[in-house]
Amino acid sequence: MSIEPLLIGADDLARRLGDPALRVIDTRYYLEGRDPLQAFAAGHLPGAVYMDVERDLTGHPGHGGGRHPLPTAEEFAQTARTAGISMSSDVVVYSNGFAAARVWWMLRYFGFERVALLDGGLGGWTGPLEQGPPVAPEPGDFRVIAEHREWLSDFAEVTGGGQDLVLLDARAPDRFDGQVAPGDPHAGHIPGAINAYWQDVGLDADGRFVSPDELRRRFEALGVGDDSELIFYCGSGVQACHLIASAAIAGLGPPRLYVGSWSDYSRRVAESAQPD
Repeated sequence: MSIEPLLIGADDLARRLGDPALRVIDTRYYLEGRDPLQAFAAGHLPGAVYMDVERDLTGHPGHGGGRHPLPTAEEFAQTARTAGISMSSDVVVYSNGFAAARVWWMLRYFGFERVALLDGGLGGWTGPLEQGPPVAPEPGDFRVIAEHREWLSDFAEVTGGGQDLVLLDARAPDRFDGQVAPGDPHAGHIPGAINAYWQDVGLDADGRFVSPDELRRRFEALGVGDDSELIFYCGSGVQACHLIASAAIAGLGPPRLYVGSWSDYSRRVAESAQPD
């Protein structure tokens, strides 16, 4: 079995459960502080393995700065092996919102393409759920076969601008407008950025991705053209991955990710404002 599309529906996934080549990853993440492990234990897809944004998908200190820098290639390879991912695995990732796209993007960033997002996430699953804490699977043989650093952007680039550069901010409007700034020294957005809230751009009212044509129309309405140089960011490089998935489904890109995002940018601005 090989999963080629970016997305897989709940019915298709249900038919594939029990396939030894399938690895289902749960990566729930709650901005309001709810314990994702308790949520996992209360109900998760059959056979799912949990990967934590803070523990498994963040480097220490990693590459890119901000609250969720990228792990090194070897750190991520060990995480993937511990999650039972092998080079022959077909990986399906889901979450309660945007975090699954971070796993999807990181696997592809490190050269692994046999990964799809469950369309609709946990809310789109109509099958039975298992209960209980995470159970460690048999380790996989995952290895990094590429590192697409050309998919990354940084502070210098997003502040330098460019004629064809389109900088899209995936955060909610209240964070973009500077009404709130959870965890950051400043509120607001990078000058010249356009607000492209990940949920409004990519999903329909049921939490599923809209069609590729509709996604392209939504990006065009934000000023994205065929020749646009796309850079996406958010608070710390997680929500923006969902926007990258939307762009990929629309046939755009690959856009680059400012990994440090607003958490890196606002820190640098705050530090530069300090008196000598």
